[in-house]
Amino acid sequence: MDQERKAGRWIILGVIILALIALGGLAYKHFISPAVQKMQAKEKLAERFKGDALRFGTDWFAGYAVLRSPYYLDLLAQKTIHLVIEDEPDYKKRMEKLASGELHMAVFTIDTELSVGSQLGNFPGTIVLVIDESVGADGIVAYKTAVPNVQALNRPDAKIVLFKDTPNETLARHMISGMLPALTGDSWIVGMENEEQVYKEFLRTPKTALRAFALWEPWLSKTLENPDAILIYDTSQATSTVVDVWIVSSAYYKAEPVKVRQTIETYLQALHHYESQSGGMVQLVIDDGKQSGDNLSEKQARQIVAKIRWKNTMENYAHFGLLNLSESGGLQRLDSMIASIARMLVKTGKISRHPMAGREHELYDDQILSALKRENFHPGDSVQHDGVRGVKELQALTPEQWNTLLVVGNLDARSIDFLRSQSSLTVQGKRDVEEVAEQLKAWPSYYLTVVGNTRKEGDPEANRVLAKARADTVVEKMIQLGIIKNRVRGIASTENQNNPQGQSVTFKLLRQSY
Repeated sequence: MDQERKAGRWIILGVIILALIALGGLAYKHFISPAVQKMQAKEKLAERFKGDALRFGTDWFAGYAVLRSPYYLDLLAQKTIHLVIEDEPDYKKRMEKLASGELHMAVFTIDTELSVGSQLGNFPGTIVLVIDESVGADGIVAYKTAVPNVQALNRPDAKIVLFKDTPNETLARHMISGMLPALTGDSWIVGMENEEQVYKEFLRTPKTALRAFALWEPWLSKTLENPDAILIYDTSQATSTVVDVWIVSSAYYKAEPVKVRQTIETYLQALHHYESQSGGMVQLVIDDGKQSGDNLSEKQARQIVAKIRWKNTMENYAHFGLLNLSESGGLQRLDSMIASIARMLVKTGKISRHPMAGREHELYDDQILSALKRENFHPGDSVQHDGVRGVKELQALTPEQWNTLLVVGNLDARSIDFLRSQSSLTVQGKRDVEEVAEQLKAWPSYYLTVVGNTRKEGDPEANRVLAKARADTVVEKMIQLGIIKNRVRGIASTENQNNPQGQSVTFKLLRQSY
């Protein structure tokens, strides 16, 4: 009997083992084997394109959504170009990889290209396209009880919390350069490792602290959802300051000019595809956010899209100097943007000198865009969705309205000197006015008052006439340099000076109250 029971147990055990083997076989066939095959296929595909893949370094800023879009990547694949997007948030490492050949192409803002290139001592790539410009996607936020406006920060103990060595730092420096003379050196910086840390620091900071916080999207919108937060400054007030450019490794550009052109041309077609569809860019930003774990609502995506200006074909023609002045809509050329940004970085101590002074044109190449323009290239064979969105002109003001404007700064306290009893500009004076005009172009929503000064001695009425003449001379020169006359006026100072300022004009940067 015991032997029969043992035999029965062995039979049952055998049946169970056979069943487990069968189930294992089914599991391998339907689950494990396909997964293994899929992994092997991916490895084979990666190996196949290892040498041919075009590697592009970016980070997860929404402005690069088109580059990561399936539509763009599929269009390139049809041309046998296999673009691999590499997330490299460290700008220095990104440029080092561009120099070493680990990356063939990369995105930088102009300011980070200048600052990182200065650190490394060389610029291993060439700008071939302007991708986008931040028109509100980067901003500076504060608690309204402590910092209701920019001028509240004009104290030596004020601090700005930011992710160092990023466009957020550049925006803060831009704000300081013309408006906050009390903030000097780098003592005002509270550096963080990333955007999330800046946001968390905002949440734990007392609402009475003299602190501001620099962020970019989507963290900017998230911070402003706090009812106690206020936006005191952003890139909508600072044109041509945070501009993303497409840089190609000089070695790769030389070796593969056709591929470089194809990636640029196809990108412009993909951008047109999304921008020409109703809600196309909003949906793209939502889909792109999912890739990085940001589950954006439609409202959040719309806010982001409204704050980024993706540069279309015609706007790139304008930035690369391929359109005449009347066609360019007031958009700055690349060389002017580079010079202006470099000047601001030097003045605020980010870099010791402009590394490409007088040679800004060497940082970009217009061959591809020039060829496209000669061929009348417009995505979709239409300029309807591909026109130049120019700089919006400020309205003309009455004298009474000028008197209601808020003074926000003095453009680095710069003054233009004149010879004694003269109202004509010297050679150096003309150069100085040119520099002030370029600075003003970076503040498109601000007005400027030019204040003429004279010394105390002499006839008061003659001094007033001379002071006004000096101011008018500078205003006329600035208008000749492209400043819209609605934005600038000249007045005579009501106080004569006994110091060198008595032979100069000074400036007041102003804006309308909100």
